Amino acid sequence: MRGLWFACLKQWLEEHCQKGERVHIAIDRTSWGTVNLLVVSLIWNKRGIPLYWELLDKLGSTSWEEQRDALSKVLPLLKEHRVVVLGDREFCSVKLGRWLNEQECYFCLRLKCNTNIREAQQAWRELAALGLTPGTSLFLNEVEVTKQKGFGSFNVASKWKKRYRGFAPPMSLGLF
Repeated sequence: MRGLWFACLKQWLEEHCQKGERVHIAIDRTSWGTVNLLVVSLIWNKRGIPLYWELLDKLGSTSWEEQRDALSKVLPLLKEHRVVVLGDREFCSVKLGRWLNEQECYFCLRLKCNTNIREAQQAWRELAALGLTPGTSLFLNEVEVTKQKGFGSFNVASKWKKRYRGFAPPMSLGLF
């Protein structure tokens, strides 16, 4: 099954994406009752095209090893392209970030508000302490993320959409 599907995907990519072009893939996990599914999708024209999926034999979040294994099945298909991996807060781990760097992938992983950052040898502080309010955005270049050693410096971007009809959507914080 995977061989046929990957052959079709490879042909589709050759027809629709030029070599060296940037492609975005999203990794996500969803569950319906007792069904727990890990999916890696290509984002194309505001749609997600499933590249790889795996039915997990457990409930709850995935480990970084499961995330790495799923991505490692897809990345060889995209070796001719500049890959950007998108993931929500479940996928923001030190090990996954390091591994994506080693794969020479760009990535944007959503951070939790209690994640610690440090700019240029200043004191560590939580992202929630940055004082963002609805309608504001922020970009921090080359900051240390998490107090755990070895994670390195990354760019952190934040955008909090404006209030609309009295409703403020949640703040989005990303790691690049």
